[in-house]
Amino acid sequence: MVSPIARTIATEFGHVLAFEAGVPQHVPPRLVSSVMEKGVVPADETAAVEVQKVVEEPEGVKAPTDPDERILLIAEAMKTLEATGKLDFTAGNKPAPGKLTKTLGWEVHANERDAAWALIEASKAE
Repeated sequence: MVSPIARTIATEFGHVLAFEAGVPQHVPPRLVSSVMEKGVVPADETAAVEVQKVVEEPEGVKAPTDPDERILLIAEAMKTLEATGKLDFTAGNKPAPGKLTKTLGWEVHANERDAAWALIEASKAE
């Protein structure tokens, strides 16, 4: 398994796995689905992993190019996932981009996630 970024993932089984960006690592079979939900992908043993291209857009899904539109769509996805109890959080208590990427069908960057989360937090404070 390979993570596109350096991260530490705590699973629901109590395991904590540390990943270096682009470095393949063994993940026990029962933890594979847990780490994949957080953006970790299977490593191809015969080819080098391109860290920038780990998460690809599925066919037919076109990511918005307008930054404001992207942030609004990410915020809506966060609200929906939070309402259903499916929003995963990082150790820094921010929504995990992997779940958002999977939900939206296009890669969500940390800075976009942060901007969308700030919108949601500001609306809660009102």
